[in-house]
Amino acid sequence: MVRKEPKDHGRGRQVEGPDLAGKRVVVLEDTSTTGGSPLAAIEALLKVGAIIAGVAVVVDRNTGAREIIEAAGYPYYAALSLEDLGLN
Repeated sequence: MVRKEPKDHGRGRQVEGPDLAGKRVVVLEDTSTTGGSPLAAIEALLKVGAIIAGVAVVVDRNTGAREIIEAAGYPYYAALSLEDLGLN
């Protein structure tokens, strides 16, 4: 789990869970809008030595996140689009 900022108590980590150094990980988001949250998570994960395999979202809002994440060099996968949900 990646926090927006390191906790100011406890272990003070931004990335919680097992040691990720050298491990391939997928960044998972519920929805994507701008792509900013996954890219911030990627930055934190890279600092702890994780290897980013891609970004997966449950719902892609079709607002440019795919293009931004792919331009940063990461594969982007979406389970559903707004069209799939009848919300286009």
